[in-house]
Amino acid sequence: MKQIWPLQVGNQWTYEDQRLDTAGNVLQLDTTIWQVEKDTMIQGETWYIFTINGVRDPEVPPGTERSDGVWGWDGSSAFLAWKYPAAVGDTFMIMTDTATVESLDDTVTVPSGTFVCLCYKWVGTRDPDRDYQCHYMSPGTGRVLSEEYFRTTGGFVYVLFRYLLISYSVH
Repeated sequence: MKQIWPLQVGNQWTYEDQRLDTAGNVLQLDTTIWQVEKDTMIQGETWYIFTINGVRDPEVPPGTERSDGVWGWDGSSAFLAWKYPAAVGDTFMIMTDTATVESLDDTVTVPSGTFVCLCYKWVGTRDPDRDYQCHYMSPGTGRVLSEEYFRTTGGFVYVLFRYLLISYSVH
């Protein structure tokens, strides 16, 4: 079975990072390269370390593949980050966020192609200004699209950040 986010040293994903205004206009563009840089052993299990543009980001935890999906390591314990296989309505905690599997077969088109994706919705308190996040994951490829939704003081919900897969290389 394919993994929801294939973790192997050398795997790489390049994203276009967009910052949008409330009307959906792009205010800022950037490109980031996520790479599985190396692996390490934690409590007898192989975990994979990501870099973003060649630098270790402390907000991106090490990950490992288990039979129920990809898990993250917060420095003291493991947490389920991407449940897979999954069913619509599956709910789990990611630190202080609640994640729910919203769909199993969304068709998502990004610069790197068209993918059938699971949609994970994260709602939480880590960022009080963020209403929720939607992450579109394609088995065997990984994260294809992420959108972070924020709420204006007037209550309007809009996409502030969008991350689209430009290219990828997985082994």
